[in-house]
Amino acid sequence: MGNTVDFLWACKELYQKQIHPFDFSKSQSEEYQRLISHGKNIIAEHGIQDFLGLLMEGQYGVHVWAAFIALQYGNPGKDEILKISGKETIVNHCIALIQDISGRYPEGPEKTNQQKWIADMKVKYSVE
Repeated sequence: MGNTVDFLWACKELYQKQIHPFDFSKSQSEEYQRLISHGKNIIAEHGIQDFLGLLMEGQYGVHVWAAFIALQYGNPGKDEILKISGKETIVNHCIALIQDISGRYPEGPEKTNQQKWIADMKVKYSVE
């Protein structure tokens, strides 16, 4: 459970510093890497389904970070159903969530990074 709390605090810290998942210019920062590490640890210790319970937490962009980390590092099965949904796949749900937040980013590097990342994930997981 400690990892989940650490993950939530790390999301809050990045939110306050205005660092977002697709702000790749800051992806090597200590704070960004710490959040990624917490997410990967939760997946390793508790499984991707437990980690994705965080998709229900919208404050501080927790759900966005969870979707990003799940697809980037969690390697869910293409057809693996998201437990909290019961019908939608993890991959489709996470991609749709990331697409839905595209309005948050003005034109520029973050929006470009997000669009490229979505395209890359669709290729990685063979979805349209």
